[in-house]
Amino acid sequence: LRGLKELNFRGVILTTNGISLEHFLSEVADSIQHLVFSLQTLDPKRGDAGYGGRSGVHERVMANIEPAARQPGRKYEIIISSVVTPENMPDLYEVYRFCQERGFRLAACPHLVGVKAHPALVGNYYYSRLFDFLIAEKRRGASIQGTVDYLQYMRDLRKFSCRPFTMLVVSPTGDVFYPCLELGQFAGNLLEQPDLHQLRQEGLRRFGPQPECDTRCHSACALGFSRLLANPLSLVHEAALIARHRIRNRF
Repeated sequence: LRGLKELNFRGVILTTNGISLEHFLSEVADSIQHLVFSLQTLDPKRGDAGYGGRSGVHERVMANIEPAARQPGRKYEIIISSVVTPENMPDLYEVYRFCQERGFRLAACPHLVGVKAHPALVGNYYYSRLFDFLIAEKRRGASIQGTVDYLQYMRDLRKFSCRPFTMLVVSPTGDVFYPCLELGQFAGNLLEQPDLHQLRQEGLRRFGPQPECDTRCHSACALGFSRLLANPLSLVHEAALIARHRIRNRF
């Protein structure tokens, strides 16, 4: 974390379950622009079950969120990331209210089984109703991750044209995924070949061009980049929502 500050990245996102965050808050505050907590419920029993049934873990995570919000001189925005499962949809309305009360942003994505949305979410009335709620709140100016267009694709689990080359995905050992993390293929190693163009050409030679996948990978990164490139005007709508929200709050 201390090294990140010296690299002068324009934006760094740290995603954490928050269990041990209290030991690193000062470094996080100095190095991170977006601090993402993974949180699926506010209920302690269901929360502990999600952490493998370890009693008291959910309470510890919740206790770490509050000092992170109060950290003096913090540069980061706090985002609460919630995975929508067939079981936790009622809980997420409460998580949303928790975010709005504290000025956090909510990011919601479907539970993926492999690369596809959980079968029980496809055509699920309560799943669609949850995203209808988030879309309506977004249009009112609430702080929710993604454009309205993006949230509609998440709601409908529609097929979209993926753009994996908008992201460089590298393993901890330096292996570069081609064309994406989900397919699990490597074009080469960044430590051995630092030229990204050469690595992409090697991936093309070994695995061929980017495939045309079926309906899959409704993750924030894959869908987010895809829809921004396919519908750049959605950003104009996003900016208008933010401006309207700021004006309303000012008065």
